Amino acid sequence: MAVRSVWILVLALGAWYLFGNRLVLAVAPFLLAALASPFLHPLAGWIRRGLRLPRSLAVLASLLLVLLLLGGLLVGATLLLAAQVSDGLAALPQHLDSLRRHGEALIERITEWYGLLPPEALDFARENVQTLVGALEGALLAAGQAVLGMLTAVPVFLGVLVVALIATYFVTRDWEQVKGAVVQLIPPQKRELVRGMPARLWTDALRYVRAQVILILISTFISLVGLLLLGIDQWLILGLVGGLLDVMPLVGPGLLYVPWALYLLLTDRVGLGLGLLAVYGGVSAIRQLVEPRVVGGSMGIHPLLTLGTLYVATTLFGLPGLLLAPIIIILGKAAWESGLIPWFREAAAGRDERPEGSAPS
Repeated sequence: MAVRSVWILVLALGAWYLFGNRLVLAVAPFLLAALASPFLHPLAGWIRRGLRLPRSLAVLASLLLVLLLLGGLLVGATLLLAAQVSDGLAALPQHLDSLRRHGEALIERITEWYGLLPPEALDFARENVQTLVGALEGALLAAGQAVLGMLTAVPVFLGVLVVALIATYFVTRDWEQVKGAVVQLIPPQKRELVRGMPARLWTDALRYVRAQVILILISTFISLVGLLLLGIDQWLILGLVGGLLDVMPLVGPGLLYVPWALYLLLTDRVGLGLGLLAVYGGVSAIRQLVEPRVVGGSMGIHPLLTLGTLYVATTLFGLPGLLLAPIIIILGKAAWESGLIPWFREAAAGRDERPEGSAPS
C-alpha cells in the first residue's frame, strides 16, 4: 500500500512537471463537476420527487436553477457596480477640477522654489523624475499586459466552464453508477472510511465559512472604529463596505481605501489620507495575524499548518492559491481524520499511546 502511494505521488509530480498549467486546465472541469455534483444530487432528487420528472429532466432543471440563481446574483452585483460607477463618473468633473486647481498651485510652488535650489538638488530632482516616469511606464505596460492576459483567458475560461457543466450534468444524472465506479477503485478495507468523508467535508466547510464570517466581522469592526475616529461623515456605510470587501481575495478593503487615500493626498488633505492608509494597514495586518488562528481554531487544526498551507498554495499558484488553500485544508483534514492518510494517522496514534515519561524515539 505504501509503495503504491509513493508511485502515485511520483506519477502526479511527474505529470505536473511535464504539463504544468495544461494539466490544471485538463483536470479543472472534472474536478469542478466532482465538487458540484454532490450538491446538485439532493436538489435533483427533490425536483424529481416533487414534480415527478424523469431523472434526466430533474438534473437538467436543478442545473438550470442553480445557474439562474448564480447568474441573477452576478447580474445584480454588476448592476450595483455599474450604478456606483455611474455616480462616480457624474462626480468626476468636480474631482478633476479640484485636482487641476491643486496641480496648478503645486506647479506655481515648484516654479517659485526652482530658482532657489542648488544645482545638485536640481540634478537629483531631474533623475528622480526620470525614474518616476520610467516606473509609471512600466506600471502602465504591466497593466496593459494584465488586461490582455485576462482577455485572452476568457475563451479558455468559457471552455472550462462548458465542459464542467456538461460533466456535472452526466455525473449528477448517473450519480449511483459514478459513485459505484469510484468505490470500486478504493481498496475494500478503506471503503468504510470513505463513506464518512462527505459528512466530514460538510462539517469542515461550514466551519471554514464560520471562520471567514468571524474574520469579516473583525475587519468591519476595525474599519468602523477607524473611520469614526477619523471623523468621516458616512463612517457607518463606508465601514460596512470596507468590511464586506474583505471577502475579495488579494484586493480586499484596499479596493476602497487605497484610491480614496491617494485622492486625498493629491488634494492636500494629507492627514486624512495618511489616516485612511493607517486604517487599511491595520485591517490588513490584523487579518494576517489572526487568520491562521481563527481558521485553525474553527477547523481544529494548528495555526502553523493553516499558515503554511496558505503560503505554499499562494507561492505555487499565485492568486488562485488563495482559493485553493481552503479546499486543500478541508480535503486534507477529512482524509486524515477518516484514516485515508495512514502514515500520519499511525504517527499520531503512536504519539498519543507513548507511555508517560518515555523519551521520544
